[in-house]
Amino acid sequence: MTATLLQETCDRLIGQAKTSVGVSGEVYQVLLRKPGEFPDMEVVADALSMRSRALRRRLESEGTSFVAIVDDVRCSLATEYLKTTRMSTKDIAMLLGFSDPANFRRALKRWTAKGPGELRR
Repeated sequence: MTATLLQETCDRLIGQAKTSVGVSGEVYQVLLRKPGEFPDMEVVADALSMRSRALRRRLESEGTSFVAIVDDVRCSLATEYLKTTRMSTKDIAMLLGFSDPANFRRALKRWTAKGPGELRR
């Protein structure tokens, strides 16, 4: 999969409605700007010109957390890659920052209640 295709996937996900609301939407956009890179909360807060504590409080006021948003971004990207590409599960796992494909499969099962093979169909 080329970098262009990865970026197009992220751009499409950025356009979804849930990414345009409040500070959580801004966090989604920061995380989706560079596919395969998941900066920590301090880096994202800095990109949004705020301190990480302020970001944490604002996300809490919106009923979410940084970890929940990262998981949602990873889930969205994983689902998109599995449905639209022929990338191997191992390649998708590595692209999404998982050190082991088994950890990716467990996370995918937790997020979607489905395995990679079920999502590809």
